[in-house]
Amino acid sequence: MRKIFLLGLGALLSSLAMAQEKAEKVVNTDSIQRVLLDSLRSTQTEEDYGEVPVMKVMKKAEFPGGMKELQAFLSNNLVYPKEAISAGIEGRVIVFFVVGRDGSIRDIEVKRAAHPLLDAEAVRVVKSMPRWKPAENNGKPVASYYTLPISFYFSR
Repeated sequence: MRKIFLLGLGALLSSLAMAQEKAEKVVNTDSIQRVLLDSLRSTQTEEDYGEVPVMKVMKKAEFPGGMKELQAFLSNNLVYPKEAISAGIEGRVIVFFVVGRDGSIRDIEVKRAAHPLLDAEAVRVVKSMPRWKPAENNGKPVASYYTLPISFYFSR
């Protein structure tokens, strides 16, 4: 049983590493992409290194006010890049981050890129979020991972 768990954990970690490696390969060619890479780098403080995020939680992390407020925050704060509009660029960016025990957002990564302009805007808006209500295990706050899809599409 332990071997199966370790194999599953190894597969999960390797897939996360490959996704991160793929995201870094996307951001290596021009200045916009270098800006995105800088924004993807870890924002951990020394205190956070002892705080290991967990994958399974009893109660998930939550944006203040719930999903409805998260949608309102995104619609009020997301700015469609003008260059992307003029070029007709649309897409969906999947952002992966950690919600700390204190509700802070850190370790922001683009898990699935759409275009460097859209990716950078998605990272910017996630960085600007207020503290979340952290995940809980056995009634105690824990750091956890969160995946957030952000769509950029024109009204039709």
